[in-house]
Amino acid sequence: MRCPSCDFEADPARRYCPVCSADLYPGSPPPGYGPRQPPAGSGPPPQAYGAPPQPYGAPVAGSWPVQGAPEWTPDPRWDDRPTQVGAYPAQPAGGYPSGGYPPEPKRGNRMLLALIGVGLAVMLVFGVILILKVTGGGSADKSGSALPDAPKGTAASGAPAGAGAAVQAQAVDALLKESKVSRDQLGPALTKVDRCTDAAGGVADLERITAARVDQLNRAKALTVDQLDNGAAAQDLLVKALDYSVQADQHFTTWATGVRDTGCQGAAPRTGDYQAASAASNQASAAKREFVKAWNAIAGTHGVRNNLRETDL
Repeated sequence: MRCPSCDFEADPARRYCPVCSADLYPGSPPPGYGPRQPPAGSGPPPQAYGAPPQPYGAPVAGSWPVQGAPEWTPDPRWDDRPTQVGAYPAQPAGGYPSGGYPPEPKRGNRMLLALIGVGLAVMLVFGVILILKVTGGGSADKSGSALPDAPKGTAASGAPAGAGAAVQAQAVDALLKESKVSRDQLGPALTKVDRCTDAAGGVADLERITAARVDQLNRAKALTVDQLDNGAAAQDLLVKALDYSVQADQHFTTWATGVRDTGCQGAAPRTGDYQAASAASNQASAAKREFVKAWNAIAGTHGVRNNLRETDL
């Protein structure tokens, strides 16, 4: 089975490509899958037009039986309930003093109570809004000056300064997931250029991947790991690995741009930029192996993934 994304010859029994994770059967389930249809004529027959509706709980002819369904019997305690909303109570023995039915019950009190309830709710909402405006909601900048740039350990790193070890570990794990996405996108982009099928599209993809890698590198440098055992050492290894990845992506982009500008047929030439990119990629792989070894030992005690491999970032 040839992958529609990266042209890798994959096992037809697989649903996703082992190289780029693309769907091998886009738009339809793989062979052998699909919902089972009930046999023809096994469903209940349609009810004839104009036939009276069946009572609740009565069996329907031709329907499937329900195993263990209890029969419903009315509760005799319900027999004395009125059948009409607002009905008058039964006339007392001997009749009313003036004869006939009692006077129409007054409904004005119910409407008045409803209006009072709505008014109290509106007043409560406006009161809460007024209190928030007076106190500033605890988030207004009273000095009126612009907020400073986020320092190390704040929103720029994904975990606030002084956060617990679990929060800091989750911030690192989130960054690693984004790095995995960039890695998965790299292979198909290089294939477009290397096989001369869509050099312009490959260059656009590589430029986007390189920008994402630069952002990931900067965020890795700003991570807060002071609550993690050996967190600083793991952070240094992650920064080293991502730095090599950025270098490789930049060389690949330069190579692809040259191929696009000069044109190619069949296969793109492997220039010096391509060789430099391959060397940086090998260095990135070695650094990633060191990082995942250190990180898996840390992550296992903080509830995040602890079985990462070099191909996971």
